[in-house]
Order: sequence, then C-alpha cells, then structure tokens
Amino acid sequence: MTVAAPTAAFSADQTTGECPIVVVFTDESTGSPDSRWRDFGDGNFSNLQNPVHTYYFKGLKTVSLYINNDAGEDTELKIDYLDFDETTAGQENIDHETE
Repeated sequence: MTVAAPTAAFSADQTTGECPIVVVFTDESTGSPDSRWRDFGDGNFSNLQNPVHTYYFKGLKTVSLYINNDAGEDTELKIDYLDFDETTAGQENIDHETE
C-alpha cells in the first residue's frame, strides 16, 4: 500500500478576542500524518492532533503546523492568524480603587 504525502491544514475556533483566551485548534490535514508539530506563536508548542491552548498576552500570533509521514512532509504557516487584545475584565475595580 502506497502512502500519500501529507498536506498540512488547520483552523482555530476563534482568531480574535481578549486575553486570556482559550483557542481550540482543529487539524484538517490529509495524507495520514505520522507526526505533527504545532507552533502557537507565543513560545509554546504541541504535538497533539487537536490541541487546546490558552493565550495570555495580546498581539498578533503567527501559527504553524508541520506534519510528516513516510511519503513526505508539509507545513502550513498562517502569518498574523490570531489577534488578541488585553482584557478589560476587572478594569472597573481598578478604576474605583483609585477614586
């Protein structure tokens, strides 16, 4: 049986919001990858197929997924794919403390 070269693909359940924010990534790759390596764009990584990751810091995040099998390898790179802001939760408490 011949194994097809994989094609990397993924999506995230949300790409904008306020930190901290939990993002669920879905692997949409084809070609039956044997291994995978995901860079969340914030210094954290995962080798899980469908990881859940919490982002704590604002800014644009470039996310990538590298996959491989016996027939080859592929990477999907999504530049500035995620864009998170600072949370405003609790700001009213800080404002009242300074009055």
